[in-house]
Amino acid sequence: MPVDNQPYPHLRFLSRVTGRAKLPGGGKTSEQTLKNKADRAGHSAAMSGAASGALSDWKKQQEARERQGLPTLATGVPLLLQIDPSLDLGKLTQHLGFEIVAEQEQGFVIVASDDTDLALLMRRINEFVAAVQGSAVVARVYQIFSESGHERLQRICPGLLEIWPTIQDDRNYIVDAGVESAGPTKIPNRPSEPERRDNDSDVQRAKREAQYQEKLAAWADQRLAVYLAWEALKERRQAEVAKFVASYDGEVLKIYEAAAADSLSDSFTMRVSISGRGLKDFVQNYPFLFEVVEPDDIALPQQEPGLAEEERTQLELGPPDEDAPAVGIIDSGIQEGHLWLAPAVDQESSFSLLPGDSSVADMVSPSGHGTRVAGAVLFGETIPREGQHKLLCWIQNARVLGAGCNMPERLFPALATRAAILRLRGGSRATRLFNHSVNASAPSRLVHMSAWAAEIDALSHQHDVLVIQSAGNIPSTGAAPKTGIAQHLAADRRYPDYLDEPSSRVANPAQSLQALTVGSVGYESFHAGDWQSFVLQRGGPSSFSRSGPGIWGVIKPEVVEFGGDLVYSTGGSVSIGTPTLASACFPELIRSTLSSGPAIDRDTVGTSFAAPKVTHIAAQLASLLPDEPSLVYRALIVQSARWPTWALALFLDYRREKEKNQKLRDKASAAKTKAKKKGKVASPQSIDYALQQTLAAQVSAVMSRIGFGIPDRERATHNSAHRTTLITSGVQSLQAGDCDILQVPVPAAVRAAGNDFDVLVEVTLSYAASPRRTRRTPKRYLSVWLDWITNRRGESISDFEARATKESDQSQNVLGGVVDEDANGEKAKSRKDDGIAWTLGAQDGHGSIRGVARGNGTVQKDWAVLKLHQLPETFCIAVRAHKGWSQDPDAQARYALAVSFEVLGQEVAIYEEVKIALDDLSVEVSEV
Repeated sequence: MPVDNQPYPHLRFLSRVTGRAKLPGGGKTSEQTLKNKADRAGHSAAMSGAASGALSDWKKQQEARERQGLPTLATGVPLLLQIDPSLDLGKLTQHLGFEIVAEQEQGFVIVASDDTDLALLMRRINEFVAAVQGSAVVARVYQIFSESGHERLQRICPGLLEIWPTIQDDRNYIVDAGVESAGPTKIPNRPSEPERRDNDSDVQRAKREAQYQEKLAAWADQRLAVYLAWEALKERRQAEVAKFVASYDGEVLKIYEAAAADSLSDSFTMRVSISGRGLKDFVQNYPFLFEVVEPDDIALPQQEPGLAEEERTQLELGPPDEDAPAVGIIDSGIQEGHLWLAPAVDQESSFSLLPGDSSVADMVSPSGHGTRVAGAVLFGETIPREGQHKLLCWIQNARVLGAGCNMPERLFPALATRAAILRLRGGSRATRLFNHSVNASAPSRLVHMSAWAAEIDALSHQHDVLVIQSAGNIPSTGAAPKTGIAQHLAADRRYPDYLDEPSSRVANPAQSLQALTVGSVGYESFHAGDWQSFVLQRGGPSSFSRSGPGIWGVIKPEVVEFGGDLVYSTGGSVSIGTPTLASACFPELIRSTLSSGPAIDRDTVGTSFAAPKVTHIAAQLASLLPDEPSLVYRALIVQSARWPTWALALFLDYRREKEKNQKLRDKASAAKTKAKKKGKVASPQSIDYALQQTLAAQVSAVMSRIGFGIPDRERATHNSAHRTTLITSGVQSLQAGDCDILQVPVPAAVRAAGNDFDVLVEVTLSYAASPRRTRRTPKRYLSVWLDWITNRRGESISDFEARATKESDQSQNVLGGVVDEDANGEKAKSRKDDGIAWTLGAQDGHGSIRGVARGNGTVQKDWAVLKLHQLPETFCIAVRAHKGWSQDPDAQARYALAVSFEVLGQEVAIYEEVKIALDDLSVEVSEV
């Protein structure tokens, strides 16, 4: 089994830390800069002429492009500067308005300007003559070169420039293009701490501290907004490039980002296939381009030969290790001899459950279904085309669907699923992971759990298996209750609102409490000709992806992955489909070639192909943690999930509006109290809640459509210096009435008052218990049900233990807006000040998001952002077991728990500190 050699492995209660770098500054002023300052008029004239010439060239180029009907490019004037090498590049942004695209050797810098008249630059040049403050940076800019000149191209694409005259307009070329994505936005300076004055009164100190805290909170919001802006800019530019490439009938083959030392990468690279005409246009005119290179093993020019025999010599796929995890593919069969799959297929385990049909081949026309799923399990988002690769896991083929991608009536779904899982679970590889991209065509029922879903719940509890289940697809067209997208549009139910309709609910058996249900999100916004994607931003819910909540208000789907998006015609009658020109909207998948066609393509969409990308992460976890129960894998996958940028921005807007209204309420309440003391009547203050309510509804809808968000492989499998994840190890179980209290020491160095930085605290409980279909609520559907609570800020272990282990069945704790009830049912005093403001809360109304609660499902995730100094000395979490349907006192629920701490700005490293503290705690416990 692979051995984890990462520096930050999962701990059995774990943490991570790193410091901030000090950047050198200062230095001697260069001779050229001194000369420029000595000759302000001459240097200004030279700079003005160069800038005017570059701007004139760029405008002529744009006019020519417009006459030729060329596609629209991102707004911005691309330039090459030669500057004083010692100049802080931030000065170019601050004083001249340039966005830094890339720094080159010998003081050359590729920049772009949103100011299409270069007005700020020209003003600074004129001010430099008069020595106006802020214009001195002009002396340190030595030369300005035209955007399409040889000098800029020489630094962007020196290899390509060598064959520039031979590039043919109508031939396709494959290149790797580097695009800058950090933008000009930067994190503002942190507010200075208030000055301490000896003669200040306590009231003055308190007032000064309150003002400081208010500024600090505003700064924290600004910083978060910058992070969101960086991510949004990256996604926008990826969409821009993809759209530009598509306009030349090209294709984006791959997108990848360089490993970043900080929380966000400042660039991305796209491997694109594009015509020679489009390539020239792109290189000369796209302002944020800093590199265009030929792939190392590909000669230019070339044609796209498809997947010919010669490609087999470029790719070497090695079989998984013998003890690697196995994944059962319960689907339509697999093309087991496929070049990309064959080394990983465990052919001895293959079987068909179709009556009278023993074939295990994927006969779904035209390109298979199970074959595509198997490829996504093995490779996730990126399918290798060259080099040597060891495959991740074994693939086992359980065929349950016929050539029409349906299940014969004689094959009862629940029994077929049971037979497939038990056969592979009891086989030589003791399979625990199963991909089940099979759904009914109608939305799931809400009264009782279906037999199919209940069977998955029972198997998960009894046999320690994890079923990764697709959410199901809304058909393009169809009549109620299977209402199609076209019918929603015809009824003026627009995207994404129709995703909330009852007919769009997750399809059976995706409502299963134990299955990890996966919905789909799209890659990008697309518009070409009469075709338009539904998705408006990367990570938006796919137009076909079924939504939650599931049965009994359970969060479904729990996570989403990239399954693509349909596109629709904008002219004439509505047509919905997957036309070739919109291939960038579709996932790249392995195809069955039994009916001809390419072995890999982007030609279809579906939650069926989002689910196996999550299974891919589960297989990596099983490889990394082979001895842990599958409940740990489910917990870590959900723990790693985050909302995409657009959803986080929406939540931030909602939180700000909510906080603003809270301040207004507090102010009105204070005024009322003051007036009452004086025997007066306070003037009523009107508070408009309309925007808050609208945003609250939108945030709640996000939760229904994408659950906890998109899982991240790195977060699920490893930690970092700034992020630490603690997990339970081995099988944990509780009987009704029992309680486990787990603790995480938070070292004093981490909690130091000066560490006023944001820390994201995430908790995910994953558990399983015996189901009973005749019951109608999760607390009665399961034999034993679990929940969790944590200690409050400043609450000691002994106090928390006393609170968490009360004998009374009526005791209840609600964190966020914390309310306790004593044995008599009387409400105790609210403790909002010292409780943790969880995003969801144990019950609806207790968290920030209304209409959603973490406690209904068997995956209970919640998260909150605190300041490091607000963390308790020991973070305690209690997992409590409650009586469900079972009267058996020995009935148990099995569980796994994951707790993460992440310093969002990466200002403070915490992993090693927590690890040492855990080791010390372990010694203390062993000596007791």
